[in-house]
Order: sequence, then structure tokens, then C-alpha cells
Amino acid sequence: MSHQKSLCETNPDVKEQLKKFKFNKVQKNAGIVLKINKDDMSIVFDEKYLDDDYSNIDDLFEEIRNDLPPSQPRFILLTYDYTRKDRKSNEYVFIYVSPAGCPNDLMMMYAGSKKEFVK
Repeated sequence: MSHQKSLCETNPDVKEQLKKFKFNKVQKNAGIVLKINKDDMSIVFDEKYLDDDYSNIDDLFEEIRNDLPPSQPRFILLTYDYTRKDRKSNEYVFIYVSPAGCPNDLMMMYAGSKKEFVK
């Protein structure tokens, strides 16, 4: 079985901050949008939605959606409060956004880097 190398590497600072984001004990709705820096072919932060009080996940979705560039791909990592059978937890969601009209080279960079980022 062959091992595929990612087109882009995740910036070490981004990896460290994502660990903190993932293991944060404060349960609240939050999001991080990441992009690929074409100059050094690394995955870097684009926007962070950490400090505002998004008590409603729909408000967070709406703000992120409004801030996304209309013709460029992005990676989005969300965490949201979830209650099931009286047990509260935080769920994590990875979203890969690739709008119609994106340049083919960008779509290929993001598609080729998605697996590396999810790890």
C-alpha cells in the first residue's frame, strides 16, 4: 500500500492552537476557518470565531457563511454544544468548502491537503 504525501503541510503553530481548540474544556459554540498560503504551501488561519458568545449555532453558521470568500475554498472546524438524553457534550465538525467557480489549482491544493489536515 502506498503512502500519499499531502500537497500542503499544516503550520506547526496552527497544529498547536488546534489542539488547544479541540481539548478546550469550556463548552461553547466556536469555529475556525483555515486557508492555504500559496507562498509556502502551508495551512494557516483565516478567521477565528472564538471570543463571541454564539449561544445559537445558527448565528455562528451565518457569520462564517457571510465572511467566506465567494470563489475560494476553505477548511472550517466547528465545535458546538450538543445535549442528548440529559448529557451535554461538545461535538466537532470538519467542513471543506469548495464553491462553484473556484480556480482549479486551488481546488486541487485543498483536495490534496484535506486528509493531512483532518489527521
